[in-house]
Amino acid sequence: MELLKENRFLLKFYETIEKFKLLENVKTVGVGYSGGKDSTSLLMGLHTLRETGKIEVREIIAITIEEGEEEYEREREKKVKQFTEVLGIPLLIKSFKERYGFTLKDMYQRIGETKPLCSYCGVLRRRMLDEVSKENNCDVLAVGHNLEDYIETFLMNIVRGEPERNWRTGIKTSKIEGYVPRIKPLVFMKPSEIEIFLEETGNIKYVYEKKCPYRSRSLRYSILNLIKLLERQEKGYMEKTMEKILSIQREQKQHYKLVPCEKCGYLTTKRICKVCEIIEELRG
Repeated sequence: MELLKENRFLLKFYETIEKFKLLENVKTVGVGYSGGKDSTSLLMGLHTLRETGKIEVREIIAITIEEGEEEYEREREKKVKQFTEVLGIPLLIKSFKERYGFTLKDMYQRIGETKPLCSYCGVLRRRMLDEVSKENNCDVLAVGHNLEDYIETFLMNIVRGEPERNWRTGIKTSKIEGYVPRIKPLVFMKPSEIEIFLEETGNIKYVYEKKCPYRSRSLRYSILNLIKLLERQEKGYMEKTMEKILSIQREQKQHYKLVPCEKCGYLTTKRICKVCEIIEELRG
């Protein structure tokens, strides 16, 4: 336990995994790895706990999704390859182009600024992560959602008039046969804690700092700025809000009916899943 006592990030990370049983009966973990601070610290945290025997995970697989913004992704690909090689972790790089037949740039040219591009990209990226995890026999898919991200998503669903989405998510999603559960080990970490951890371990140099060029036009970005403002005005705002969110999710957890999408067979709450709706719209 010496390592955990010496490193506050790893202790908090480990406690979250243990408290919510995120890696119970898990042998292979898929990690959504974008190359940013969150996913880099997530990958490093899991690797460190495995190497020191704190978690009994046999394999960690990093999964990077390339949306198709070449200038943005060229440097990122170098960074993710360097870091996974240092850790000795297998890396899978998959692209929108190979799976869907179009890129993020193609989407932008098609819809312009008439609709929120991030919503399209996020839906397609999440589906790809799910599918690649399943194809590689992962028991869970770990994603780098931190405290700020979790609150941001909760508020965004409310602003969009889709609060029911908040009852279907959580720190660990339900296990459904044929689908890979999603876990969020960083969910109680502030961005500042993540950055300090990466600086202290010397791994900040592997982080790809450049942001997606379409990010500033999204609703998510606007809500993120609101959260940052509230945190500045009221210290501890995020922790207090997170406590309330988890309480609400426990109370409102509903059994929602999932049915196979009529086009692709993927489980959804509607007749046609969102991915198929997007593909149909873009292929027009």
